[in-house]
Amino acid sequence: MFSFSVRQYRLSILIVCLMVAAGCKPRVETPSEVVATPHHQNISIPPINVDESDWPWWRGFGRNNRTNAQAGKLPDRLTDPSRQLWTADIPGKGRSTPIIVKDVAYLTSGVESENQAQTVLAFDTNSGARLWETIVHNQGFDLKSHEENSQASPTMATDGERLYAVFMSHGKVQVTALSFDGDILWTKPVGQFHSMFGFGPSPLVFGNAVYVAVDHDQGGFLCAIRRDTGDVLWLKQRPARTNFATPVVAQINGLTQILITGDHHLMSYDASTGEFLWKVPALAETMVGMPIILAGQDGNARTYICSGGYPESETIAFDLTQSPPARLWSNKEKLYVPSLSISDDEQTVYGMDDEGIAMAWSVDKGKTLWKKRLGGPHSASGLLVGDRYLTASEKGDIKLLQVTPKNADVLSEEKLGDEIYATPLLVKGKIYIRTAFRNDGGYQEKLICIKAD
Repeated sequence: MFSFSVRQYRLSILIVCLMVAAGCKPRVETPSEVVATPHHQNISIPPINVDESDWPWWRGFGRNNRTNAQAGKLPDRLTDPSRQLWTADIPGKGRSTPIIVKDVAYLTSGVESENQAQTVLAFDTNSGARLWETIVHNQGFDLKSHEENSQASPTMATDGERLYAVFMSHGKVQVTALSFDGDILWTKPVGQFHSMFGFGPSPLVFGNAVYVAVDHDQGGFLCAIRRDTGDVLWLKQRPARTNFATPVVAQINGLTQILITGDHHLMSYDASTGEFLWKVPALAETMVGMPIILAGQDGNARTYICSGGYPESETIAFDLTQSPPARLWSNKEKLYVPSLSISDDEQTVYGMDDEGIAMAWSVDKGKTLWKKRLGGPHSASGLLVGDRYLTASEKGDIKLLQVTPKNADVLSEEKLGDEIYATPLLVKGKIYIRTAFRNDGGYQEKLICIKAD
């Protein structure tokens, strides 16, 4: 994921307006809609097979950036030399968070050299050894991308059989499936994309499909791609608005739906057919951060909580058992790029806004419970493990908090590199942090593995 300031956003919008007035706005084509056929709805693909203890996609197995009880605990200090298990160099630059499958970490990067390579890399989680590196695209960089974005910002995903990576290359958003040995199985260009901020949404893997959202100011769309072949199952056009939200999946009243924010609404689509189902006014024109979805004992989603965006500020909760969803509460706080976290008892929501203010809300009423200024800026989401909340700033500052519904205490403040945009992970007793170091004009990204408690 990526970040840019409100001031930068307004300046960029002004530049776009001037370009439009001058008649020099580049045009891109929106792909035609693809209607799901009965054959596509009844295809048989081996089910997704991922382990709950792994980190198979953006925000983890539960899609909420929360670890399971067996993952370990966050130690008081991460920079203790005795805790650092290994450090691996990452060629190039990327904002994507690693995914962890069994004993391997996978991530993407963009090598900004003459060759302009967009790559997928695999690292052994026991030793840090680089197992392989696959060049997915050569040349074709989006040179208009915002300086705080990268050529490799979406986080990868897996279905347990294949890896999926999304890049913006040669003017199009392209989805690629790879084997666990790094072989390219298929690549599917899904459509053109236009934004001076670059591309950011991560792929959603669920059921038979990889879902990809491509929202931009000249005509967005949401599509479902068959996991095994790369064929488009359906494609639905969306409003022409700049937006960076990643779609999420929820079972609502027995129907599996794809939810996505943006264009001042929360919108729903049938996961099988792409049929537009409903929309409710919410949030802002442009969204980045991910929601929290709480489910009942029957597996149906009951509560939706999200925060964002630009230019409006709002954190909001919906009752998903109602049709259409009914607003439970809202306030004028917001997290733009970072995403929310939920406590183990699902009674408290925690977050870190872009400027470095940590805060907590009650789930039932949205009451602000506390705020604590830590300093920013922040793009990485906070990692909540029990009552400990780990934050990482764009300047490489690591802060560990002990949080309760009543207050937050800073346990430690450390420095781990000069730049952190990817969200820290805790998986099977190991903490993973993607960071970067700047020395004498040079730039070197590293993946650091730290022993948890």
